[in-house]
Amino acid sequence: MEIKLLFVSKTKDFWVHQGVEHYRNRLRHYAKVTLLEVKGAKALAPVAGKTQESERILAKMDEGCFWVLLDERGKQTTSVGLSQSFQKWMNQGHSQFGFIVGGAYGVDERVAARANWVWSISQLTFPHQLIRLSLVEQLYRAMTLLKGEKYHHP
Repeated sequence: MEIKLLFVSKTKDFWVHQGVEHYRNRLRHYAKVTLLEVKGAKALAPVAGKTQESERILAKMDEGCFWVLLDERGKQTTSVGLSQSFQKWMNQGHSQFGFIVGGAYGVDERVAARANWVWSISQLTFPHQLIRLSLVEQLYRAMTLLKGEKYHHP
């Protein structure tokens, strides 16, 4: 299995970077994990910046990968539900999964249309940097649930 983490811009806060790397290293026990970062738009109006970042994201979205876009308007699920979704996707023959965290203003409709699933981690608003850490931890949690390991406590 391969998991691609596609983020807009580099992680700015050291503690976020440390946390992402901590769970990314744990996740490597279950899958090859690749971190892809696209350059964020600087000093552009929000719409123009979102368009520019979305073009960079689309250029990285290779065919054959099951793409999940993190977006506040997406479907919500539980941790157990996420692991069940992984199992369903793998049963459908998918082995490459990509997770997209857009920039501060999100992504445009072309990225959402290209994604196989749009997921909302929470109805709360979080900085996109912090969502990276939450994402990687939840991916690790999903893998431990699939393997029947004791990380998750119901």
